[in-house]
Amino acid sequence: MSTNTSKFTPTTTPASAPAPALPLSSLSLTFLGTASAQPSATRNHSALALRVGGALWLFDCGEGTQRQMQRARGRAHGARRKGEEVLIEDGAGDHIFGLIPLMASRLNGAGGMIDAAEDTRAAGAAVAKDTIPPLEIYGPPGTRAYVRTGLTYTHTLLGAPYVVHELHFPPSTTFPFPTSSDLGLPLHPLELPGLNIAPSPNGTWPSIFASPELTVHAA
Repeated sequence: MSTNTSKFTPTTTPASAPAPALPLSSLSLTFLGTASAQPSATRNHSALALRVGGALWLFDCGEGTQRQMQRARGRAHGARRKGEEVLIEDGAGDHIFGLIPLMASRLNGAGGMIDAAEDTRAAGAAVAKDTIPPLEIYGPPGTRAYVRTGLTYTHTLLGAPYVVHELHFPPSTTFPFPTSSDLGLPLHPLELPGLNIAPSPNGTWPSIFASPELTVHAA
């Protein structure tokens, strides 16, 4: 079994001085998709983009999200920069089927198979992992395996790194499917080790991400 994650347990910390309020002009909320199990002619699968200052948060990434972001232009698109995160609400297809295509476009991806002796991508991947900020993805158990499998079996090469953090449930929780973080799959060449985030005693995941401008909780 691959051991490429570390465990994060939320703790309660003393309140600190509030960060300066951001002007409303720095906040932008774009509904990229509001459909449920099936899209329609006028509604895409679930996706919502929140731009906070220079950071972009994408909540859910249903099928077609990549195209919806392109249509939204500056509100939810543009050149990728540090501070771009994706949060997957659950592992159902209408929440995640657009993730692999979006990663390919946002991380300068390409595809194809090449003879191992001629493949110089590994060296490029090592450089990218050390020099380019990763795309950060948060999701339920199985998100890491889903991304690795999708990238591996579509022969997708990325030009920038990513990391998957998983929000894990209490050990007593049972599921009708495998819940291993990675199913023993090796890291993708551009994947950085992610966190396995344990819930707090009340069953929520407080402060899975915090910056001076934004704090994200999951429940």
